[in-house]
Amino acid sequence: MGNEANTNVKCATQRLGKVVAADGKFLAIEVNGKALTLPREKAEAGIVAGDVLRWDGLKWVRAQHSDEAAGQ
Repeated sequence: MGNEANTNVKCATQRLGKVVAADGKFLAIEVNGKALTLPREKAEAGIVAGDVLRWDGLKWVRAQHSDEAAGQ
């Protein structure tokens, strides 16, 4: 499964979030200490609690290990 990340993103700051809960229609993620509730459509398929996500400009995608290190 390839990463369909938006390569036209102009933002230099990476937005990373950790999934704290996932149900059928929504994801609860924590970004910079703030809790956000998102519709599942705003994230790639297969996201589960504990995943670290990165905003690609269009949707939340699983972060690669290099993304996580850069975001800290």
